[in-house]
Amino acid sequence: MDDSGRLTHIWWQTREQGNFHKGNSVRDIYGTSPHLVRDLGSPAVDFTLHDLDGNRWNLGEVLAAGEGKPVVLIFGMWTCPAYQGLDVIEGSGNTWSYWDEHTLVEQYGDKAIFVHIYGPEPHPKPPDLNFDAGTFSPNFWSVHRQPVIYDVRVEKAKKIRSITHPDEVVLPDYLTGNPYSSLNQPVWCTYANGARPSVMVSSSGSVFYQQEWLSTEGLGNAIDGYWEQDGAGTWDDGEGVPPILNPRAQPGRKKPNARKASGPNRP
Repeated sequence: MDDSGRLTHIWWQTREQGNFHKGNSVRDIYGTSPHLVRDLGSPAVDFTLHDLDGNRWNLGEVLAAGEGKPVVLIFGMWTCPAYQGLDVIEGSGNTWSYWDEHTLVEQYGDKAIFVHIYGPEPHPKPPDLNFDAGTFSPNFWSVHRQPVIYDVRVEKAKKIRSITHPDEVVLPDYLTGNPYSSLNQPVWCTYANGARPSVMVSSSGSVFYQQEWLSTEGLGNAIDGYWEQDGAGTWDDGEGVPPILNPRAQPGRKKPNARKASGPNRP
């Protein structure tokens, strides 16, 4: 694990704008969104955040005390349609909702340490812009503006915690005004720029598995594979390719299914 403390905050919400914008979006920087920052098998970057009760949480320390268990970082924000369960219908193959996440923790809580990271909202209430392309992109769940100070992010994260499995710690990513660090969006910027990605870190401190879009089925398979391989190597099953998803759709309407994964899980 890279324990140098160099959390990569390549870009972030500007304090002047208080928002993402053209030139300061994932697609402007990387050409595509979502974007997985770390390579499979590369050293994970150590980080410290604080939970909603103010307790310090450090990745390296948790791995060291985890008896060989991997740490699974799952990102999820309120205004994300995937998090809210859009397109999660029988036969769709989509398992990215908050209740799918809850079920995964229930089933695999004895094999992995689960952490929910709450970062920037992907579809904030206007006039705020989304981080994918720096444009207006509201949907049915766009009831919150983009938090631009840490205290507001913490309050929004409490709503996330209310529907998260009690064995999964919820960590709001640092933001302007936090009392712990000068870093802004450090974990989201260092690991995965997206609305619903996941990253699994092995007990040895490397990126074992990751997804651009959460699939709890794929994560479950990766956790099983981790123990079959004694935590060695990596796991790449081609899960997590971008779905066909209508972010403006409302619940109760028929939605298109996600594309079937056909290649390796790369940005």
